[in-house]
Amino acid sequence: MCLSALGLTLLLMTSSAYALEPMPPIMKSLLKIFPEENGRFVDEPFGADPHTPDQAKQFFETFRVVVPTVDDLEKNLARLFAAAPDLPVKKITRYDKDPGAPGLPGFRGIWCQLEDEKQIGFTILTVNQNRFLIWAKMAYCPSLAVDSINQKARDQYARDVSQYLAGIDMKVPENDPPQASARGLPQEMELLPPLPPVVRNNALDPRYGPSNLATIRAWGLSGVIAFVPDSKLLDSIESAAPDTLWDNPDRAFIQHEFDPAHDPDSPALQTLSRVIFDSLSVGSYLFVMDRFGRVRFRESGGFEIGVPITTYFPLAPILTNGIFIVGRCCAYRPKQENVLTDVGTYFGPYFYSRYDAVALASASLRTDEHLTTIGHFLAVVRQLQLPIDPPHGIHVRKFVLPWN
Repeated sequence: MCLSALGLTLLLMTSSAYALEPMPPIMKSLLKIFPEENGRFVDEPFGADPHTPDQAKQFFETFRVVVPTVDDLEKNLARLFAAAPDLPVKKITRYDKDPGAPGLPGFRGIWCQLEDEKQIGFTILTVNQNRFLIWAKMAYCPSLAVDSINQKARDQYARDVSQYLAGIDMKVPENDPPQASARGLPQEMELLPPLPPVVRNNALDPRYGPSNLATIRAWGLSGVIAFVPDSKLLDSIESAAPDTLWDNPDRAFIQHEFDPAHDPDSPALQTLSRVIFDSLSVGSYLFVMDRFGRVRFRESGGFEIGVPITTYFPLAPILTNGIFIVGRCCAYRPKQENVLTDVGTYFGPYFYSRYDAVALASASLRTDEHLTTIGHFLAVVRQLQLPIDPPHGIHVRKFVLPWN
């Protein structure tokens, strides 16, 4: 059953629109110089582990310009030089040429120290060099607090991890990931720790057909599985979007999620804009939205439960994620255009754990809460002035499938 919201009496919570976190000045400057396009992204700081050496904290506490390949390092360094007046740089250190930074053996990337000491600096690095920082944040730095771990073995394993990831960048054949256990190190330091058995809740998996969980019990609605909101209801949905920030509950295993992203056939990750939207093919797209209002997405390529959406904003909390569907309108117009036809939540990472049975079971009780986060995405749709299917409106539902 699909219900139009026109004429409904809705019991909507009274709330002002959630205010996105303002972008820091350094972030605005970086996005101006390095717009998010062609696989390049500006990522927020991870934050340093309490045991991170002081001389290495700068790499975790500053923004990162992440680029697809080693060749792109030089190209983007040239962009920085061309924009020197907008972001004065005091010193550049090429750890990509000479791996290993003080307090962080194996680190690769380009450190850019700014003239403005309050803004410190930023790093330009590849996806795989960024993966090294993620591993260092989650495994290397915490291990510094464990006195029983052999320091030489730990530092050498860091270099092994760096070399392995550099091998991916250089497309080295037969490039096997290093094993921490081979150096007598604990399992917690593994780049690719063993995955626990996947637990499932078929009620949350659309592949098993409709379920009673598909019924919407949010915004005062009941007894419907989809609806088309009018402008008044859209206002209410946007203003009622919760201010909860969601973390990835399975972040300990995020390195496993990066591997499919290196498949040459993997759809490209993009940042949503009106220009990008107008260029998309008809189809379904998995998206994630961060606390600054940026929406990153890629074509779903069919229903894939393991699509690594956790890598869109790695280790960063998010406001919402889901699926949107692009259609084409209209045959009777001189020029057809892309339109947004459907949007809904994607019940995967962030909303429940794939490995924690207790967390997965409780997710069934939170599906409507998760659906309300879509209000954040709809606010971006309005801000970007993305066209909505004029004859039918936009369908809002849970469990949006790529073939809806």
